[in-house]
Amino acid sequence: MLPKMNNKKIFNLIEYVSAALVFSFFVFHNIALVILGIFISLYAINKYYIHNLIKFSRLIEISKKKQQVYTSKEIESEKIELYKIKSGNGLAEKIEELGYIPSIIDNDEIDVA
Repeated sequence: MLPKMNNKKIFNLIEYVSAALVFSFFVFHNIALVILGIFISLYAINKYYIHNLIKFSRLIEISKKKQQVYTSKEIESEKIELYKIKSGNGLAEKIEELGYIPSIIDNDEIDVA
């Protein structure tokens, strides 16, 4: 079993490996190792920014998924149910009951013949 290493030792190891890969050009004359060392060192320098960017993108994805929870059918059924609750007696039912079209203003003093 490997001994546990804390993050600071691993980070220092990454820094040394990237520097070793860049300096390995003098021994191996391989540009691919140099480019790999440069990418590792850029990651080590911008590690916190990269992790914050990843966290931010995950939060955006989660918020988009929460918005897509309601499908259009569920929204339509909710609209219909709310309309039924709000309307109660519709205008047609009131006309059938009263025998005339009621006005918006409720004046009980006006008698319709």
